[in-house]
Amino acid sequence: INGALVRYRNKEGAWEHVLFVCTDLTLTAVQILRTYQLSVEIEEDNPQIKCSWEILEFTTTSLIYIAFHIVLTLTAYTLFVTTQALGTRH
Repeated sequence: INGALVRYRNKEGAWEHVLFVCTDLTLTAVQILRTYQLSVEIEEDNPQIKCSWEILEFTTTSLIYIAFHIVLTLTAYTLFVTTQALGTRH
């Protein structure tokens, strides 16, 4: 197991520690923290995307509709993430 230990001062001024762990032994501490930061952003976006695209209400059993829905959802999500990333850079 690989990890990144973060030390910070809380609101009262006392030191606190947080350990972020992963199973990829090739990642540096900075890479682990960046990956974790991405997961937080993804988790924040998931409920909003599911609600707006009504993914939770998808009930068909036809393979062609399921495949189309998956491809369309992944394409839309990729465009969403790309535009978000471009918007934060400029």
